[in-house]
Amino acid sequence: FNSRLPNNFGELTNLKLFWVQSNALTGTIPSELGLLTNLVNFDISENNFTGSLPTEIGRLTRLERLCVFENNLTGAIPAEMEELVVLEDLRMGGNQFNGTISQGIGLLTNLERLDLENNNLDGSIPTELGNLDRLVRLFLSRNSITGSIPSEFGMLTELELLSLSRNQLNGTIPSTLGRLTTAEMIFLEENSLKGSLPDELCSLQTNSLQFDCNLPSKCSDVFCHD
Repeated sequence: FNSRLPNNFGELTNLKLFWVQSNALTGTIPSELGLLTNLVNFDISENNFTGSLPTEIGRLTRLERLCVFENNLTGAIPAEMEELVVLEDLRMGGNQFNGTISQGIGLLTNLERLDLENNNLDGSIPTELGNLDRLVRLFLSRNSITGSIPSEFGMLTELELLSLSRNQLNGTIPSTLGRLTTAEMIFLEENSLKGSLPDELCSLQTNSLQFDCNLPSKCSDVFCHD
């Protein structure tokens, strides 16, 4: 259907699950969302919501899954999201969020999936993301992120997918990525990385390891990206 969230949305205080994916909904996300403190799962993905994510979202401390991907949301990612400490699944890709990735995201140590790809984010990747030791999938591709790849990513030993492609990352690829022994896919292409592909990555049993062809590599059975 084609509509907006109702004005009395905040009165649904016993609500635990709110799932309206792919319904052509429009308008903004009301600040009354912060009144729904029993919410566990909030999914408004693949709609046409605009405006910013209200700071009141930090009140939803029981939230385990937050999906707002593929909308037209703008503004910065609220710093208040660091209060969502039981969050396991955070998907915000395919919007127009800007600003930097908050260091506070590193406090969400229950996260298993973090998707911020295809936004307008800039600045560097916080080293605090290395604290997310339960993370299985990390998507940061298709932004304007600068700086180097944190060596702390080597501590993400549960990671199966790491996507950093199509940013403005520079510096060398840290050899600590060789510790990601559970990684199935690593995407580093279309950045401004220098040096060579660390030998430590050659032993990873990945299905796909993608990097730019200007980076020399001693690895066999890997393919670079022109």
